Amino acid sequence: MKLHDKLIAKSFFEKASCLTELAACRLDPMGYEADLIARDAFADPMDFGALFPKLLILYYHKTSPCFADKDIHQKAKQCLLRFAEMLRENGTLDDLSFGTSSTSRTAEAITFIFPALSLIEKAASRTEEEEALLALGKETLRRMADALVDGGFREGHHRWIIVSALAVAEHFLGDERYRAYADTFLAQGVKMSADGEYPEKNHATSLVCDRAFFLTAIYRRDKAFLSYPRAHLRAARVFFENDGNATNTAAYGWNQTPKFSAAKYYPAHLAMAITDGDGEAAHTADTLAERYLDSCTEDELTELMLFFMTDEARAEKQNELTSTAPVRERSVFFEAGKLARIEIPEKDIAMTLVCSEQPVFFELKHKTIAIEARFAGSFFGSRAQFRPTEIIPTEDGYMLIYDAKAGYRSQLKEKPETSNWRFMDHSKRENINIQQFRVEITVHVLEDGARFDIETIGCDRVPTKFEFVTDPGYIFENDTVALRTKAGDYVFLKDGNARYYLSARTYAEIETEKFYLHTYGEDMRGAIPKDPQKFTVCMTADTPQRSTVTLRIKEI
Repeated sequence: MKLHDKLIAKSFFEKASCLTELAACRLDPMGYEADLIARDAFADPMDFGALFPKLLILYYHKTSPCFADKDIHQKAKQCLLRFAEMLRENGTLDDLSFGTSSTSRTAEAITFIFPALSLIEKAASRTEEEEALLALGKETLRRMADALVDGGFREGHHRWIIVSALAVAEHFLGDERYRAYADTFLAQGVKMSADGEYPEKNHATSLVCDRAFFLTAIYRRDKAFLSYPRAHLRAARVFFENDGNATNTAAYGWNQTPKFSAAKYYPAHLAMAITDGDGEAAHTADTLAERYLDSCTEDELTELMLFFMTDEARAEKQNELTSTAPVRERSVFFEAGKLARIEIPEKDIAMTLVCSEQPVFFELKHKTIAIEARFAGSFFGSRAQFRPTEIIPTEDGYMLIYDAKAGYRSQLKEKPETSNWRFMDHSKRENINIQQFRVEITVHVLEDGARFDIETIGCDRVPTKFEFVTDPGYIFENDTVALRTKAGDYVFLKDGNARYYLSARTYAEIETEKFYLHTYGEDMRGAIPKDPQKFTVCMTADTPQRSTVTLRIKEI
């Protein structure tokens, strides 16, 4: 395994070269015209709190250019004092987005700032100044931890942030109240699927959960908490792409934000490798290190520096670990997460099928190009968009099923007590004329793509559309026309073949059967409208429907 502690230290000291000037500016803004943030009555306490661990790293790290510099130590104390003064009376930190105190942000601040107290505790011979700073740190930590105990219930991943913060507080303060309160959250159980997914199904939030459980395992000295990040990281590696990103379609929900970089997983894999001796995590950390360290923030580096500095034995474990390349399966089905992942490495193709509340149910990734599939039928408003609720493995692929029912409400049989529509008792109105709209899309995996067999059952004469959505800027052509696509272009495809050139030698071939019955697509009632930033190919039909679409990646 690489010597990550040295790589991280090199990057940290390069990016922290202006820290002392920044601290001086924050503490004495009147003398610096360039930065007046500390004069602002609404300044963020973390402007000072975030400087505290960074300055201690500069002071205590033996290769630091400011090693044992008394001025750095004094600035660290002043920053912690200013941070403590800006806390609310009850010890909480403000959430500036809402202008209120926030226990979750308070917990996040604890887990970022106070692991640095270990650097003072581990000092070979503490001076009076260090003893005073340690006492100030513990008193500030106590105020904030007490606020968490009195802060009430929190849902979702905020609970695990609070649990990890209380583990830090218990470690330094020895107060068993913090463990008892954290145990009330843990007693409710951690909701993780058998496939290793957190309920939020979001890359960034899942990594927050991983970090919280790592901290809890470290400060409570209980490796049982590593089971959650271990399971999640193994699942997440399935979705790493060869362009350095992690797919958004996967179990983490579809959105139109930029792709999430797989490099963000570096700290979690590094921590898993060293704390759990995981060779596959070590290999992934080695692979992601360079891209992460090139793009990470100073705060992210601070946490990594503290990871090694608070326990020097971790640096030694790097030499003992042997990196083992994870075995990538060509087809992975997450039954609990209702998600399938298929890779065709010889064609640089990765496909994802997912059941979710999001409109994209399929994504084909070829190198850096993603082609997403959506389906909709104009049926009773919000029930128009195809959002499969079942995914069933078949002999050569998967079947996705969506089944919706809707009807009308009858008139009231008796005169209501009020004529105000909003206050009427509508529960007395019967549901009548119930209609069904069932869609079954069977995806057959091919050696160079996929074939979609689409069948609808139930309500007749429902206009439907099947869409491929991808990046604009490439050439789209069929046998009679060719055009260079622009953002927002929306093309209706008749039966037959069409090609979308992804490079000079590669194109996506689309074959259709039994389509183009109408041109009701861009703003179909109840369906997701066209994406103004993407290029969309639309194929239309009516129910009852039996249609076929094939998507292949071809090379010239």
